[in-house]
Amino acid sequence: MHDQNKPELFAEVADPYLRHCLQIVQTTLTNFVYIGSGAKIAYRWLNVEVDAFLQIAAENGAGSSSTPLPQPPRRSEVPLLLHCDFRAGMDMWDPLFLAHLLKARPLIIFDPCHCGRSVSNRDTRPYMGSFYKWAKHAVAIADSLGMAEYDVLGFAMGGAAALLTALYPSPATTRVRKIVAAATTGPAISARLYEECSRSSMSIAWPRDDWNLMNASRLSLNDGNRPEEVKQAMKHTFFTESQAGQQALEQHWERINSFAQYRSKLPSEAPFIGLLEDRRELGPLRCQRLAWRSWETLPQQRGGAYTDPMAKVNVPVLVMNGINNTLIPASRSWELMCRLPKPALNLYEDSGAGFIWQYPERVAKDINYFLDYDHSHLQPQVLPSASLPTPTAAMPNYPPMSPPAPTSQAKASTPSPVANISHPYFSNTPTGHAQTHQPYLHNVPPNFHPLEHERLQRASKL
Repeated sequence: MHDQNKPELFAEVADPYLRHCLQIVQTTLTNFVYIGSGAKIAYRWLNVEVDAFLQIAAENGAGSSSTPLPQPPRRSEVPLLLHCDFRAGMDMWDPLFLAHLLKARPLIIFDPCHCGRSVSNRDTRPYMGSFYKWAKHAVAIADSLGMAEYDVLGFAMGGAAALLTALYPSPATTRVRKIVAAATTGPAISARLYEECSRSSMSIAWPRDDWNLMNASRLSLNDGNRPEEVKQAMKHTFFTESQAGQQALEQHWERINSFAQYRSKLPSEAPFIGLLEDRRELGPLRCQRLAWRSWETLPQQRGGAYTDPMAKVNVPVLVMNGINNTLIPASRSWELMCRLPKPALNLYEDSGAGFIWQYPERVAKDINYFLDYDHSHLQPQVLPSASLPTPTAAMPNYPPMSPPAPTSQAKASTPSPVANISHPYFSNTPTGHAQTHQPYLHNVPPNFHPLEHERLQRASKL
């Protein structure tokens, strides 16, 4: 069996440690775990056997003067749970990316409920329609596998779930140690919190770019039954149009298909290089879209208060994105970093949402460095949400809250910090964009007359 597991796919890989990890990624069989009442989750536990690297080093003469082979890489015992993206399953992870991560730590990849080989005999809405439920599901998987402490990497929609895993069972008792949030964003943000984000940290007012919803939806929701359809959807949403971006697409596509072709010959394996296609009214695909829509809509809270859940994610978080991501713009990554107590930010040039596929080795090394770094003395930053006005007991939807009572050092004429938001994205007279995305803004801008709002709405429908 081992001779069969040393295929031509690895012949060009010079690093014997990486070659061994590629073999593990390629040959590890799929297992199943049952959680809740009727959910059967497909997963793979990827790990290197104890002393396997030492044996490789001995066979290749590591450390001797006659060979440049480095010493065996040090590995962490804390596993990394990977949550995949919109419509995807674990066979869509790039094997080279996984192998570089595996050199430093154990990995758990899985098919989310109702994707790939993970199934449930229950209604899809309670789980698929909310990222909070996605997060609870991921935590339940980790608990079922007996992981006392673990890290979480979430990609795109999976990144939203990864951020929320730090809140379960509670922010104080969570077993999540660190989080990597790749190509994702935090939940909906109020105009007042955005203004605080734009002038926080290093006082860089980064515009809150928005994506082209019509174009993104049209391309990312292409049918994915046939390979050429999946590749076409990835081409327009995950990679840039540059020569380097398109070359990265071809290389990623070749890797995942080569691995799938080999895995299909293993017993009881049925890899699927495709996208979730169930389009029933309350089917998994529509419920995934519902989860994103609810993530981008501010919840109605008593008294008009806005409590940012990201402020409770009190673990180190590495926010990552491609600088040319048209689905989740890089400005959202900066915004997310401003909202987290213990953040770091990495952006990658000439890359979109698929930056982890375009730079698999580089991104994996950055992730491994972050996860291995000692953050025990890291102090939480002062969050922008901490400077928001304290909500009153009875507060209407608008106008904005009154300024704090004047003191001897501050006169009563001191303007409210939220009364006049001057950033052009939240101008006093909203643009057509602001009208069509009103849930993102949470409140009608100040000094805006309802009759004018009605007139602009009529004009936008013409």
